[in-house]
Amino acid sequence: MDNKPPLESEGMSLQVETNSPLQPPQEEISNVPVTTEVVVPADEPIQSEENISQLPSLTNYLTQIATNEENAQISNLQDPKDLDLKMLGSDEYGLYIKIPTEISAEVRDAQNEFVPVFMDVHKKYANYAEWEYMNPKNPFVFAPATIRIMSNQLIPKLLKETTKLFSNGVDESTERSMHWEESNIEGILNKLLAYESYRLERIMAPKARDHMKEAFPGEEVIKVKELCTGAGITTALMYEALKETGKKIEFHSADNSLQSVICAATLLTLRGIPTRIVLDSGQKEKNFEGVTIYFETALESMQKGDDTYHFVFSDNGINYFDEKTHFEVVDEMVKRVKPGGLFQDCTLDPGMQVDLSTGSMLKTIFFTKKENFEKNVKLGDTEYSIKEKNGISFINQLFSPSSTMQYELLAEVRKKLGFNSFWGYLMGAKKAGAITKKLAPKIAQDLRKTGMKTLELTGIEGSYYPPYEERKMSLTRFFELKLPKNNDMG
Repeated sequence: MDNKPPLESEGMSLQVETNSPLQPPQEEISNVPVTTEVVVPADEPIQSEENISQLPSLTNYLTQIATNEENAQISNLQDPKDLDLKMLGSDEYGLYIKIPTEISAEVRDAQNEFVPVFMDVHKKYANYAEWEYMNPKNPFVFAPATIRIMSNQLIPKLLKETTKLFSNGVDESTERSMHWEESNIEGILNKLLAYESYRLERIMAPKARDHMKEAFPGEEVIKVKELCTGAGITTALMYEALKETGKKIEFHSADNSLQSVICAATLLTLRGIPTRIVLDSGQKEKNFEGVTIYFETALESMQKGDDTYHFVFSDNGINYFDEKTHFEVVDEMVKRVKPGGLFQDCTLDPGMQVDLSTGSMLKTIFFTKKENFEKNVKLGDTEYSIKEKNGISFINQLFSPSSTMQYELLAEVRKKLGFNSFWGYLMGAKKAGAITKKLAPKIAQDLRKTGMKTLELTGIEGSYYPPYEERKMSLTRFFELKLPKNNDMG
């Protein structure tokens, strides 16, 4: 993932009246059938539970990859048609994932149980900025069981097949790697259960959508470049929001961790988003309508070719770079934005870290009455209970709309789905919090450096959300720059 942490079917596409694996049953949300693009997997042998249980754990498997491939070269990328791949297909645009029918059914069952509970709680918080963007017909919601299925049944097998494509593996000198050293995939994906962790991304996405509508009303195609895909959470949010413009979306993303590439592609595929994977670094970008994820570094991705984009962004990616590389990447990103286009950068605040009190969280969940949860919501700097240590603000309790809703949802999951479901959710959310605690100190560049660099390059002031002058504290912020239509900069 470009040396940064994230916080990153065969068959035909049909229009049918049905639910994708990650959609709730329509009768729970709306009485109107919804036409949804789903991918119909090709016929293939279904993995038995016995075979699945014999797969190595993801952590052990990735450790094995790291050991076996440490000194290998990437020069010999094999043709996927020459290999007996069960879960990966290929076409002129790259590789695509084929989800076995049995696993699709498991995901659908998990979603059908969890999503109605989520939506029932969500409606109380829908007026807060971070929760306004939610498509009730296809809500961006993931059950804890769905994350376990992705982590244990899909991604390890996809990584195993992908490594077959490399006859000699990956050379460390290419700055690309087969794995991510900071965490395992389940830990990364559990961000989906910690709503605070992608709170601002749910605000960034509709802002980007609205700008594309306003700035490019006559454009039929919107071209997007994302750096540092990570787990694919922001990728999916952005793509789905941009599709609401009614335009064709050609979305190009890049990450230098194969683990990240496969994780993101799996998430996108389960959402019914057309997705392709390109493993050959430096390959020219094609006009695939959907998301293409390139296995390459951020700088490689920006320096190849001379394409320009309507929208260029990075989420929790480029601010992990050293200053020189950060400025080089920002320079390349801004150069590639079309006149009238948009640049966004989101990152954790290096002056704030997370050290949540488990006892306080459990007390809130177990002893707050249902009608009183929302009364705990605070906004602005009062959202955080802070302890200061050596100039760093440590958050030990959260009162934001995202966190308060999560506490109420946990309480409802315990009541409606049982203690096992509650405990699985709680442990997943705790893993996400542990990763945020580990990663926040690794932020190398304050977001204001990004803003200063873009001002130097363009002569235009961008804006921060939330604004520093209005809010002293925010675990995460994003910066955006809207370029003028006439491209008269500097």
